[in-house]
Amino acid sequence: MKKTIRFYIQNQEVADKRLDELRCYRLKQRKRTWPIAKFLMSLGVPGPSAWNLAKSGKGWWRLSRSIPVHHAMTSAWFEEQGLISLLQR
Repeated sequence: MKKTIRFYIQNQEVADKRLDELRCYRLKQRKRTWPIAKFLMSLGVPGPSAWNLAKSGKGWWRLSRSIPVHHAMTSAWFEEQGLISLLQR
């Protein structure tokens, strides 16, 4: 039982890291302030939050781990985009 729980926790951590990598890649594709803010607002992030995130000088990886990005690009959103979850294999 302990091995099963440990395996599940490790897979969950790997899946979460992969989602963060996908979020990072998706933000990096947008490149500049206006496209990032527009993209986040189209996914339901309020305007001020989207603009604050887009204008921040943080790196891609740090932006991908922020709360507005997590609210915009959930695992359900990735499934709608056609990606298969690692946990549902």
